[in-house]
Amino acid sequence: MAVKVGILGSAHGHVMTYGAVWANDPSLGIEIAGLYDHDAERANQNAAALKTVVKSLDEILEDREITAVVVSSETVYHCELVEKAAAAGKAIICYKPMALNLEQANRMVAAVEKYN
Repeated sequence: MAVKVGILGSAHGHVMTYGAVWANDPSLGIEIAGLYDHDAERANQNAAALKTVVKSLDEILEDREITAVVVSSETVYHCELVEKAAAAGKAIICYKPMALNLEQANRMVAAVEKYN
């Protein structure tokens, strides 16, 4: 059974590289179950390339079958997305730089610790 992953933002191009590997090699056991991006045009373009569908942030966070997310939005959105994903109980991979400042980074760590 594949691990279902949601992509939160596709501003960082690396997600398109390894995401394409995930999308094209089912033997890896990773299914991209949806992509959210605040930029609708980019979301539509990148979802098609990753063989997935565009979903809202809430759809990804509320989907119990999606157990992990990749936060690959612009850094300015990392803190908010990580806090929401942690509260939703998702495993999180977050792109670097982690945050814009130490206060945001501390908030992100606190959210992950609070929600395990």
